[in-house]
Amino acid sequence: LLGLEVAREDVATLQAQTEGWAAGLSLLANSLERMPPGERAPFIAQLARTHQETFDYLSDEVLRRQPPDLQLFLLQTSILQPLTAEQCTAVTGLPNTAQILEDLYRRNVFILALDSEAGANDAAQTSPRRLYRYHALFADFLRHRLIRDLPQQVPELHRRAARAEKIPGRAIYHFAASGMWDEAAELMNAIGLETMRQGRLDLLSGWIYQLPDATRLAHPRLAYLRGRCAVQKGEPAAAARWLDEALAQAEAGGSEALQGAALAALGSVAFVQLRFAQTLEYVSRALSYPVAPYVRVQALMARASVALFSGQWDPAAADLEEALQLVERAEDKEALLALMLFLGQEFTLLPGKLARIEAFCTRVQEALGDPSAADGEGGDHEGGDHKGAPLQGLRPVRLGLADVLAFIHLRRGRLGEAIAAGERAILLKEQLGGYYPFLGLNAAITVATAQAARGNNEAAGRYLALMETAVSALPLNRHTVANGLFPQARTGWLQGDDEGVRAVHAQMCALGAGEESPQARVLRLVVESFMHIAGGAHEKALERLGQAETLADAAPLAAIYVCPPIIRAYALQCMGDREAALELFASVLASCAEEGTPGVILQEGQTAVALLELAFDAGIHADYAGQLLAQLG
Repeated sequence: LLGLEVAREDVATLQAQTEGWAAGLSLLANSLERMPPGERAPFIAQLARTHQETFDYLSDEVLRRQPPDLQLFLLQTSILQPLTAEQCTAVTGLPNTAQILEDLYRRNVFILALDSEAGANDAAQTSPRRLYRYHALFADFLRHRLIRDLPQQVPELHRRAARAEKIPGRAIYHFAASGMWDEAAELMNAIGLETMRQGRLDLLSGWIYQLPDATRLAHPRLAYLRGRCAVQKGEPAAAARWLDEALAQAEAGGSEALQGAALAALGSVAFVQLRFAQTLEYVSRALSYPVAPYVRVQALMARASVALFSGQWDPAAADLEEALQLVERAEDKEALLALMLFLGQEFTLLPGKLARIEAFCTRVQEALGDPSAADGEGGDHEGGDHKGAPLQGLRPVRLGLADVLAFIHLRRGRLGEAIAAGERAILLKEQLGGYYPFLGLNAAITVATAQAARGNNEAAGRYLALMETAVSALPLNRHTVANGLFPQARTGWLQGDDEGVRAVHAQMCALGAGEESPQARVLRLVVESFMHIAGGAHEKALERLGQAETLADAAPLAAIYVCPPIIRAYALQCMGDREAALELFASVLASCAEEGTPGVILQEGQTAVALLELAFDAGIHADYAGQLLAQLG
């Protein structure tokens, strides 16, 4: 190291600590040169114990070597991240800040050019740079030194930065840091919905949390925004408290728009808690006010969901269609998000809605454009819309789309596309920090089902385990877990894991003890038929399947997971009654061919293979059966 006797491993340590910063290495070399050789290794070891200590040491060296006016510039601009000449001028009052920034960059004073090209091209760049940032630890050092040495300047510096800042989220940071709470609150109100659209729930909640109570109460819409964040973070009790506060303030202030918005959001909270009567009460009150399109869509979808889960399909279809048309007419991002937060796979079972939802989601996906370029990640103080296509920056919408399209692909028999869309939904959910708990919930089940149908049992097991983890944290877990358990039972049955199927059945029985929904009962009866078929008790299996089919009218949503006539046809085939099995399965084949839903058959995997071979050999819908056999290998 510059001619010093330093061990190779110690040089590597210094390189890592300074991130290759040449000036930093030079400063350390100067310090080491003044030390006796025996003290150098312990000195390096001490620096290596903490990255912060290394940079505090180097930063102090760097700062002391600068002229006094440049030291002041570094301290005053440390509150800015990133750095622009315009912002630096606003904060410092200096006219030549572009030249100062470029000079700092050229001298490697812990500053990075964010808009320069990488590598060798950077050194040859001649056009002026506009965007910089200090190394994160150097910026921390400067801010601490600013507070220590010039505490009286800090509020005014933030005020100047806030007034000059064009990006609302950064302006909020500076307004708050300067104690200009009302200005910060007004900006939060202005960009709150946009920030939620980007999936930045913690950012928005954090902004509102830091406000003094008096400021928050003077801006009642903030309680509504905080409540909306809590809903999407899976915190219904906290959401209800904030939304009740917003509603009370709106009633006291006579704001009908805010009253309607708070009531619609409270309806969503009541729905996820399975309080359907209260959901309908809130929605009815919300729709009596003049509300924005996104609020109306939210209310309509909450009401449609109650109708759907209550088996009232005509009202559910009517509300869904009104919501879809409203989103299409309004071209409103908030309305689109409100729709996607409710648009689960269950709605595709409504008569004629599979094709309608598929066409709608495909159009929205095309409008969203390339997902890899859609979500520019601003820093912690960002906020507001990103530049680009009109619908970019909507990760929660992308998540909802991927989730429902995965199921549609499965239903249409496109197993590969179902897996790809489901995996995309799972990735988006991870990127959103696991928030939006009901979005992406079914993706793991869809991927597991498609993988099991292809015989990829190990992959199916991984996704089922992922689904189980996600479902266990939901407010709806008692009913939803029963639905999520069924794919585990079917996968275990296809693998010949009789013990695993019995274990899942025991869980389903425990969940249904005292109160079992019709849908959960249908699925439990089908699982019992799996157990009887595996044990050779085919008559008992047929009895259970007959009960399941009788209950189907009261539990139409069970069709998402299984088609009992297919299992009954398989049981008949196992009994040797090929004619009865073929007659029953032929009707399923004809229905799936007409409706374009081969996935209903494909999701049964090897069970379907036996029946498809039977139909193919008998010449019953032979071409269609052959195509499905080819997909199942």
